Amino acid sequence: MDRAGYESDGGEEPSPRKAPTTLADEGADAGVVQGVKSYGWRFSKSPLGSGEFLLTEEGKGNENKVALVVRTINSSAFSKQDWEDFVVEGPYTYNTNSKASWYWSRKYGASVRLNTHYFVFTDYQRWAFGVFTEDRKHAQISPVMELDARDPTVLEALLYWTRSALGEKGGYKAEKKDVSSLPSPYADIRRRRSSVQQGGLADAADESDIEEA
Repeated sequence: MDRAGYESDGGEEPSPRKAPTTLADEGADAGVVQGVKSYGWRFSKSPLGSGEFLLTEEGKGNENKVALVVRTINSSAFSKQDWEDFVVEGPYTYNTNSKASWYWSRKYGASVRLNTHYFVFTDYQRWAFGVFTEDRKHAQISPVMELDARDPTVLEALLYWTRSALGEKGGYKAEKKDVSSLPSPYADIRRRRSSVQQGGLADAADESDIEEA
């Protein structure tokens, strides 16, 4: 398994972390301010090439303490319909014919293995921000944001989500919501892959549907 919990075939190891970011004192070097935690972004890749940025606490022994994961996919991997499927509400049903359903299962597994709750999902053209509840029985996801969104911009949303993941005052907190009365969004999906002709049935989604080549 790689650090995000995805099946590994001996793929690329994560690169060294970049310079830390200390939210409490942006001008301070890591380790200079006593009692102030600092955080850094570490880039990693799953075996088939999908990138992920892990926000981790700086300092020895903290390398595996992930506060937030930003998962990136190829812009051709998800269609507009897939994105709409990804941000719906309702009781989850695993359906491999739906890329959104399949990816939610992967996102849940990565959240458990990384021991983190906050995540960002993006192909750089579209962005979604999500969080699992403490017990991971529920997840909440933002509407899809386009790259050129305003008020807020994607950068403002990313900064807000970063502060939320770090437990900063005023950040977003996941709350349980009863969705059992809603229809399952994935139960009846028969096709989602663009390679399937109109009226045809999709093969089960697999890693190649999501990851970058």
